[in-house]
Amino acid sequence: MKFLFAQPAKKRFAWELHTVINSLSNLGVDKKDIILLFAKEDDSVLMEFNDCKVYSYEDDRFDKSYIPSIKPYLFYRYLSEDSERENETYVYLDSDTVILDLEAFKVPVTKSRWYCSDTIGYIGLDYIKSVTNSSRTLEVMTDAIKVPIEWLESIQNNSGGAQWVIKNPRAGYWHDVYVNSIVLYRAIEPLETTLQKWTAEMWAQLWTMYHYGISPKVSNKLSFAWSTNDSLGKNNIIHNAGVTEDMGLFFKGIYLDTPPLEALYQDSGKVSDLYVKAVKEALYDSNC
Repeated sequence: MKFLFAQPAKKRFAWELHTVINSLSNLGVDKKDIILLFAKEDDSVLMEFNDCKVYSYEDDRFDKSYIPSIKPYLFYRYLSEDSERENETYVYLDSDTVILDLEAFKVPVTKSRWYCSDTIGYIGLDYIKSVTNSSRTLEVMTDAIKVPIEWLESIQNNSGGAQWVIKNPRAGYWHDVYVNSIVLYRAIEPLETTLQKWTAEMWAQLWTMYHYGISPKVSNKLSFAWSTNDSLGKNNIIHNAGVTEDMGLFFKGIYLDTPPLEALYQDSGKVSDLYVKAVKEALYDSNC
C-alpha cells in the first residue's frame, strides 16, 4: 500500500505535507511508501522530502483556470510513465490532513470497488437536488460527464470523496477525471445556482468511475473530523478545512510559508487545536 499526495510545488503545501507525513511516520509508515507528486514550480520544495518518493512534472494541462484539476492530472502523469504503477493499492489523501490511526485504511478494496470518506452531504444526488435551479444544474452536470441519473440514484449513499483507498487505478481513468473536472467546472460555472461549484473535481472523480465499471463505497473508517468540529469523535482522520479567517481559529490560507511558532498555540476547544498541535510537532518538535 502506497500513500499518495498530488499538488503544486509551493511552500504553501510543503508545511502541510510535513505535518501529514509526520503523522504517518509516527504510525509506522515507511517514508519510501509515501509518494509525492508535484507540478513544477519551486524546486526547493522538492528537496525538503528526500526520504519520500518524489516526482515532478511540467504543468501541461490544456486549461489551467480550474486549479483542483492539477491533482488528477498529476496522478495521470505518474501512472502513464510506468504501467506497473497501475498494479498498486493507493491511499489518496489531501495534504491538509492528519492521520491518527492506520485502521482508517483497512478496507476490503478491490479493483472494481474503491473506498472513500463520507461526503454525501455535499456530493450526493440529494444535495444537488437541494440547490437552487437544481433541475437545470443536474441536467448540465450529467450531460458534461455522461452519467445516467439512475446510476447517481444507486450510489446516493456511497457518494463519497476526499480521502480514498483505491486499487489498480488506470492512467486512462485519471486522464478522464482531469479532463472531466475542467469540462464540468466550465459547464456549471455560469449557472445561477447555490451549488458548491469549486468541488467539480470531486464529482469528476466520483462520476468518472461509472465509465470504468468501478463502484464507490463509503466507509466509516475513512470518516474525518473537520477542524471546526467540537470533538474528534471516533474519526481517524483530521481534515483542516472549513475554517474561515473570521473564526479565530488557525487559518491555513494566510500562511504561504511555514506558520510561525507563535501561531501554533491555540486552546479553542475545537478539533483545530489538535491539528495545530500536529503542525507544531512536525515543524518544530521533530526532524520531519
